[in-house]
Amino acid sequence: MKPGGFLQSRLDRVNPLLIKDLRQYLRGRLFRIAFYVTLAAATTTAAVVIAEIGDSNRNSAGSILFTAAIIVYTIALFLIGPVLANRGMAMEREQLHLDALALTHLTPRRIVAGKFWSAAALSLLIGAAFLPAFAIAYTLFGLDYFVATAALLLTTLLGFALNMVGIWMACLARTSLASNLLLGLLMLVLGAALGFWISTTVLLFLVSGVGIRSELLAFLLGSASFAAFCMAGIRGLATLSAWLIAHPAEARIDKVRGAVLVLTGVAVASGRGVA
Repeated sequence: MKPGGFLQSRLDRVNPLLIKDLRQYLRGRLFRIAFYVTLAAATTTAAVVIAEIGDSNRNSAGSILFTAAIIVYTIALFLIGPVLANRGMAMEREQLHLDALALTHLTPRRIVAGKFWSAAALSLLIGAAFLPAFAIAYTLFGLDYFVATAALLLTTLLGFALNMVGIWMACLARTSLASNLLLGLLMLVLGAALGFWISTTVLLFLVSGVGIRSELLAFLLGSASFAAFCMAGIRGLATLSAWLIAHPAEARIDKVRGAVLVLTGVAVASGRGVA
């Protein structure tokens, strides 16, 4: 057997659904457009920030560039990965592919795992567009390497958790209408998470930039607790998604109705707030 064929067989044995999804993503036009747009946004952000560096802010250039880059990175990670993960699982349900997969050796848990890891790999590929900006930020003055690395890792982990939220919402829907309504609810959840996390990240770098830092132990405990919360959420939602796939007859429409009511309530409240 050729080395390439051996490697391919090993990859297929890991999780065939993972390989299938990655092939579809990489060959699809949507991924290429998302990657090119993200790469252009990352390059433009880095170029604009570097062009504004002068004698007055030279000592904090690294922190400024990293903060700008991680804001755009958060937007890309929180919006692209979860939506694509949601649509990927929804298409499997709408095209009745899950019924065919149920006849193979793939268990519901492995199906959900394949969807999750393919979405995670897609998020990492999208995030790779920001590597040059982050690398330049690490070479400039004024960047707290520990805080920057922790913020980058936690942002990526939260993005993975949101991918799992998108998959779970796709498993929750029973019809195309419910799937579209839950997609709207997912967008609201992603918008809220995006606003909260960007505000938290900017505040963290502002505080660390002026020297008003919390104790190292408290920061470590907070980061570890947040990481544990994200991992527990991923595991819990994966279990619920696998249960919904394994017990389609027991997934009642009440859950979808509840989601629609929540979506309507949030939309009404947002409209009143804007008014």
